[in-house]
Amino acid sequence: MAMFGNFLKSIRPHLAQFNRISNQRRWFASSNQSVSKRLPIANFYLTDESKRDTELFVRNFPRVVGELTKTNETGVEDFYDNVKKALEYNVPVGHLMHGLVCIGANKYLRKSSQPMTDYELFQIHMLAWVYEIFRASVNIIDDMVDNGDTRYGNKLSWFKNEDVGMVAAQDSLLLYSSVFSMLREHFSDKPFYFTMLETINKFFWEMNMGQSMDMRFGANFRKTRSLSGFTVEHHNMLGYKKVGYFMYGPIEMGDRKSVV
Repeated sequence: MAMFGNFLKSIRPHLAQFNRISNQRRWFASSNQSVSKRLPIANFYLTDESKRDTELFVRNFPRVVGELTKTNETGVEDFYDNVKKALEYNVPVGHLMHGLVCIGANKYLRKSSQPMTDYELFQIHMLAWVYEIFRASVNIIDDMVDNGDTRYGNKLSWFKNEDVGMVAAQDSLLLYSSVFSMLREHFSDKPFYFTMLETINKFFWEMNMGQSMDMRFGANFRKTRSLSGFTVEHHNMLGYKKVGYFMYGPIEMGDRKSVV
């Protein structure tokens, strides 16, 4: 318990930031600004280290997009332009909690007592963006299933854009595939590479179990106005499966990276 309490203290500045950003919901809509300038960064008091972590994390996102859209193929530039649009619209939005928790967990759980090198910090930022992309791929489908108009309060759901529509389902799969492309690019030579793959697959499976239960019981309730068959055990499993990927997932991913 003491260890967990210390961990919570270590990420408290990040959690404060998540709450403030969620409340402010600052969106920068101008398309001619860089992605990093359009991210919802709030101005308030944080530790200097937390501010540096967040700012550097945000600045690394254009590199992520560049890696996932670079190609030597000709004649298919429009396809990669669409991938770029899907990434920029869906990934660097909201509170970025998953990525920042991943970074905070790694800093606390890493075995070395030495400060992180620039390369190590870059690696954990890439891993954090992996989880943010994973989160975005899940949200796209979630909005489609729920027929949600907006996400994060005021941002139009990806599939609600006139030039996207049902193609959003394929975009979700592209983003999910991008997770494994990034893991292969940055971590395939690491001893924990396959553990990372297993972790992502585990949380994807558990999240989909929770999502399926959510939809089935929701549909049944709308039809019958009855909660018969919905037990405490169902409730507990639904909460565990859906919350696990949301909060525990980025911590476990950060812990996997801490083995080096």
